[in-house]
Amino acid sequence: MKNYIIFTVKIIITILTIYWVYDRYQYNFEQVADIVTNPKFFFFFFSLTFLKLLITTFRYHLLLPIEFSLQSFKKVLMTSWASTFISNIAPSGIFGDIYKIKKVSDDNTELSKDQTLHASILVKSYTLFSYVITAFIASLFLNTSHIEYIVITRIYLGIFCVLIMLVPFFIELALKYSLTNYPSAQELESNTFHSNFFKRRFQHLMQFYLIMKGNHFYFFRMTISSILIQFITVFIFQHILNNIAPEFSFSLIEAAFHFTYSYFISTLPISVGGLGVGHIAFAETLSSVGYKQGADIFTIFYILSSIFNIVGGIPFIYGLFRKNQ
Repeated sequence: MKNYIIFTVKIIITILTIYWVYDRYQYNFEQVADIVTNPKFFFFFFSLTFLKLLITTFRYHLLLPIEFSLQSFKKVLMTSWASTFISNIAPSGIFGDIYKIKKVSDDNTELSKDQTLHASILVKSYTLFSYVITAFIASLFLNTSHIEYIVITRIYLGIFCVLIMLVPFFIELALKYSLTNYPSAQELESNTFHSNFFKRRFQHLMQFYLIMKGNHFYFFRMTISSILIQFITVFIFQHILNNIAPEFSFSLIEAAFHFTYSYFISTLPISVGGLGVGHIAFAETLSSVGYKQGADIFTIFYILSSIFNIVGGIPFIYGLFRKNQ
């Protein structure tokens, strides 16, 4: 019942926000259709989105305690793509994450669901970090003399960055006050070590953190890959803008701030798939610099992303077929 209410609220927010943007800014449906049906742009979008999927899969695979091989990478890649299909058709993106966690652990018997869950949590955390740090750093180089909201945004993005950087400190406190000693792998696998379900989950998570903490190269590769994914996304948005409004151009810094900030807002789980909220974010942000059709940019991105995710139904159906065999 609770999930039904939440989903209903999301639908209402989506409808109201889409109507509000349409009433205030209007949509250029003909322009959107021209871009979406352009074969060259379609191929460009799919190529870069697939590149993002490859990097995202590499980042996720990096955190799994299994030996890297082409075969294992291919399996995780197909599962990741299939999970985007689930996220696209399900009421919430969390269903895609659950599918991915279970499928990866089923395909690799040496992995537990805890290990795949922790990898997913860290990937999500780095994605959030890349949004915030990219937008914050870009905002430092912008001229804010005529755009007041950038100054305000810079302040709370800076606060957010500080909070993110304090996360390891809080984890260390949790380790210090919740566990007398760091548990060993043998203790964690023992059936007699803390039978309480949630306490065992917490202790598995702490051990995963300690493994990551002991290898700084993990963090370096995760950070680089996360920021690279973010800049590919910015480049896609910039290319959409160049196609629908070639007379309106952004510098790299301006694009990194406005598109990253807008896209970050669209990912907040308060509407269905970011619809409505994403339209408002792009419309309001870009209107502050003189471009009134920001909602069209998000619409194009959303439609093409949805098509890419639906194609993920192919590896999903193939996985079901192999399982039944």
